[in-house]
Amino acid sequence: MVKQTALPKNYKRCVFCKSWNGNADLVFRNPQLGYQFTSDVRGKCMKNGSTQAASGGSNCRSYEPSYEASKSL
Repeated sequence: MVKQTALPKNYKRCVFCKSWNGNADLVFRNPQLGYQFTSDVRGKCMKNGSTQAASGGSNCRSYEPSYEASKSL
């Protein structure tokens, strides 16, 4: 399990998307670091039906920020 931190306003990741269904243990750390999550967890994209890692999706056209991600935008 690899832990990673990222800010939703800087990085479009599957873990921050409304359409991604998975459990990457998303935890808010602080406003500078953003959220910590397990990057190698795989989940299903409900928009296109593919299986993606939590850290994937940087070029996704279907990306919509989730409720947690929209709080820090």
